[in-house]
Amino acid sequence: MSTATAGPTAVTGWPRRRLLVGLLVISLVLNVFFIAGAAWSRLHPPVALESAEQRYQQMAADLDLSAQQRIQFDRYVAAMQARSKAMRQEIRPLIAGTWDEMAKPGADLGQITQRFDQASEKWRQFQRESTAQTLDFLAILSTAQRQKFVEIARERRAPWLHPRSAKQ
Repeated sequence: MSTATAGPTAVTGWPRRRLLVGLLVISLVLNVFFIAGAAWSRLHPPVALESAEQRYQQMAADLDLSAQQRIQFDRYVAAMQARSKAMRQEIRPLIAGTWDEMAKPGADLGQITQRFDQASEKWRQFQRESTAQTLDFLAILSTAQRQKFVEIARERRAPWLHPRSAKQ
């Protein structure tokens, strides 16, 4: 008699049990990792970001400014904040218009490019004015203070350009 004529034989069920046990183990491990991650995030909340005011106060303290320098620093900070706000107000409608144009089925590349160019020019104008104002402020600082200012500005402006490993 051949196996084809003998009919189906009883499957022992061992491969199914192995599969079931394996899936349960994987499920258990994933649940343990999930619970551990949830507990970790509760025990280690993210660090709150500093406000701009706190950053400026810390910068002023780090620079060890004299009374006259502090007055100039406060004016500089107020002017930079006002200029940043004005820049955002000017650029925001251009970028919003760009997105609105992109949402259209027949978006006009010329209009999109023109709006991006206008936004870029406004940003460059802001950078030129900010650079001039920063240089004016830096002129009243000592060499050590000026170097410290630049160091702080680099760290706070673009931390991804200065990896921690480069400092060590």
